[in-house]
Amino acid sequence: MSGDYSSDQSTVLQTTGAVVDPGFLGVNARLYFGTITLASQAKSKTIDFFTIKAGEIPYIFGFLTDTSLGSAKVSVGISGSAAKYRASATYTTTDTVTWFNAAATHTALTADEEILVSNDGTAALPASGELRLFAIVGRH
Repeated sequence: MSGDYSSDQSTVLQTTGAVVDPGFLGVNARLYFGTITLASQAKSKTIDFFTIKAGEIPYIFGFLTDTSLGSAKVSVGISGSAAKYRASATYTTTDTVTWFNAAATHTALTADEEILVSNDGTAALPASGELRLFAIVGRH
């Protein structure tokens, strides 16, 4: 069966000893995840989801399981840079994956990073539901 191939797969199939970009084929991968139960967490609350290790290349995404965040606005980032991976915004669509970090941030970390979700103080989080955050990371 013939077909089209991703640029990474094409490189692997056509080049002896090919080196593929991290985060794709031929890389060690790990999954980090965290879940919080929404329980009217106060405005300006910061929640620590997980720590990504130095040398890893993060691809961060998340989703709400069954409850909109309503008017609460949250950002995804690290201490000292609350919006490193996603600027403050409302999230109202449930059961839909949202990517949080732009392609420009897909580089190896130089130090461990605690991934934080910060409520910017607009409104408290909802009284029920779940917020889940995941990171697929690659390492050479």
